[in-house]
Amino acid sequence: MQAQGIDCLLTPASATPALRPSDPGYVIAFAYSYTSLYNFLDFPAGVVPITTVTVEDVRKTSSDYPTNEPFEELLKWRMTGSEGLPVGVQVVAFPFREELCLRVMREIEEAVKQT
Repeated sequence: MQAQGIDCLLTPASATPALRPSDPGYVIAFAYSYTSLYNFLDFPAGVVPITTVTVEDVRKTSSDYPTNEPFEELLKWRMTGSEGLPVGVQVVAFPFREELCLRVMREIEEAVKQT
């Protein structure tokens, strides 16, 4: 990242929309596998909600999404009833660059408010 002049990464916050309180624990491991790597590496990271799941998102997932793998089945199950749940983006910066991470998160929040 440093060699390429990259200050922050924007990554998926989760493989699924926000979790429901009733979701079993194993869903958490799949859903948050995107965020744990940066925690282990001590990179500052934060999640900003940018949209919500729509009825159309759920419909497309239930009808068009492949189900060749167990994770794909889990995602289809997880999308059922998820209309209105937040979908976020994760901002990741280098260690000791927490201020930069927070600044980028704020810029994203402001940009989302304007749309």
